[in-house]
Amino acid sequence: MEKSFFKSKKCWVFLLMLLSTVGLLCTGFVFGANSSVLEQIVTTLGSTTGLAAVTLIGGQSFVDGKVRPAALTASVRRDCADCG
Repeated sequence: MEKSFFKSKKCWVFLLMLLSTVGLLCTGFVFGANSSVLEQIVTTLGSTTGLAAVTLIGGQSFVDGKVRPAALTASVRRDCADCG
């Protein structure tokens, strides 16, 4: 049931989003994009990174609070049924 953070889909989606935004920003620097375009990219990067972090933390809290205890309870019940 335990999986490292770097093997989770959430991690890979977050990294993909971050790399694509940084790639856009670097492309803007290389090709001399207007400063307002770069400002919008930075604003979007900050907003989406913050939203992704809140979603990631909230999702993990939900899993820790609701899903894992239910899975453990089901596992214990299954083990007890095998004992009797």
